[in-house]
Amino acid sequence: MGTRISLVQATREQEKRRQIANILTPLSKTLLEVERQCLIRISQAARSSGQKQMALNAVFQAQGLSKESHFDVLQEFAYVLWQQGEQKQAIQVLSDLRASDTSHDQAELAMLDAGLVSHIVISHKKFEAQMFHREPGHLRLASRKRQ
Repeated sequence: MGTRISLVQATREQEKRRQIANILTPLSKTLLEVERQCLIRISQAARSSGQKQMALNAVFQAQGLSKESHFDVLQEFAYVLWQQGEQKQAIQVLSDLRASDTSHDQAELAMLDAGLVSHIVISHKKFEAQMFHREPGHLRLASRKRQ
């Protein structure tokens, strides 16, 4: 994947020399999209193998490719945050993405909603598990050590 990104970046640099001002050619736009998708896949692979910093670096690099936000990059960023234990920020990113994005079809938005709901449910269950011990018939507050 790294080789692909290097080739795309080299081609993009050649294309930059041909463009006029900041107007992107169709080829430049396609190359940016390919590079962004490669970086998202690197982030996903890094998350799968537990390499949190590599995932974060790849998603930041993907975010830096353009001034506007992209649905798939922000979604991956939320997943990286979640894996790093930043559940509140991850949920906020997904909520903001859901509220601001109107360009995607209903199926994509439904998938985002399902992901958001599952993240909230998981977060709530994790909180409950930390705060309460479940015993038959009742809940009792988890004991905390005092210093």
